[in-house]
Amino acid sequence: MKQGMAGVGLLLAAMAVQAGDWQAGIGAGVGSTIYRGDNGRAMAIPLLGYQGDQFYVHGPELGWKQPLGSNLTATAKAQWEFDEFDPKDNDIAALRQLDKRKQGVLVGGELGWALDPRTTLSLQAMHDAGSRHQATLTTVAVENVLPFSTQQDAFVVSAGASYLPKAYQQYYTGISASEAARSGLPAYQADSATRYQLGASWRHAFNRNLAVLTRVSVSHLPASLKWDEAARTGSPLVERNVTVAGMLGVNYRF
Repeated sequence: MKQGMAGVGLLLAAMAVQAGDWQAGIGAGVGSTIYRGDNGRAMAIPLLGYQGDQFYVHGPELGWKQPLGSNLTATAKAQWEFDEFDPKDNDIAALRQLDKRKQGVLVGGELGWALDPRTTLSLQAMHDAGSRHQATLTTVAVENVLPFSTQQDAFVVSAGASYLPKAYQQYYTGISASEAARSGLPAYQADSATRYQLGASWRHAFNRNLAVLTRVSVSHLPASLKWDEAARTGSPLVERNVTVAGMLGVNYRF
């Protein structure tokens, strides 16, 4: 699963898209994954941004914002889910016998509260549109534009916690009875979990049109998920519960 890559889409928060502007660019992301036999991958990520009066596109996310007051905003949104497990790319023979866990689309809504001009608190609920794991993820997050940011250099930090239901965890970290029989691995029934994420991004504008973007993020899942060969506990899929991702991109504002 590209859980380490899940945060790279948040890089678009640093794009500083202004009303009526379109932005386009390309980014290169690298990240570790939670899976045994899969140490991580590099991937190209298109950077597309648009901000209208209410409709927006921020990379892998699009939505419609509706102000509910001076500080409160409601958003209907859809976003690409980067998480996946591809058994054919795995280094461990037994894991290559498992089913693929696919990327997908999440749809739902968000409430955002501007605590001050630089800080936003948000609560979102996003449901699996493809019914692959039939789960709704809820996330509480806070984002802050650091006070020493300028028009040329914007520094943003964020922190969030997501509740991952059993169905979601079973899809990405569980081993079904049929998979166990096929692979020789023990079956594993996953429980619900909380995923914590920290991120930091920097945007440097060379001029009105051209900017470079960077982001790093850390994701943390319960340590009990990790496979312990001696004790035969945890998920046979999972090697690490902490993943790190980074991204560098360039975008052009039209």
